[in-house]
Amino acid sequence: MNPTCKTAYYSGDFTIPFDGLKRELWYKSYSRQKIICYCNNIDREQIKSAVHGQGLITWEDITGLYRKKPIEKCESLNPTGLCCRYKFDEVVQKFSK
Repeated sequence: MNPTCKTAYYSGDFTIPFDGLKRELWYKSYSRQKIICYCNNIDREQIKSAVHGQGLITWEDITGLYRKKPIEKCESLNPTGLCCRYKFDEVVQKFSK
C-alpha cells in the first residue's frame, strides 16, 4: 500500500504493475480517480458532493444517492480485500468539517 510504488500487487515472483489495472487504487498518489467504495464505484468527489450538496453523512445514504441497490462485496471487489467503510467514514469526516 505504498502510495508511490508502481507495483499494484505482488506475490512471490508474480507482480501486477499499477498501469496494468482496470481500476485505479485510491491509495496510490498518481491515481486520478480516488475510488473509495469499489463495490458501488463511488469516489472521493462523489462523497464530497453528497456531504456538501445533500448533507448526507452515512454510507447507506451516500451509496443510496448513487445506486438503486448498493452492494457490499468488499472481500472480492475492494483491492485491499477489506471493507471500505473505515476509509469511507474517514473521507466523510474530512468533508464534514
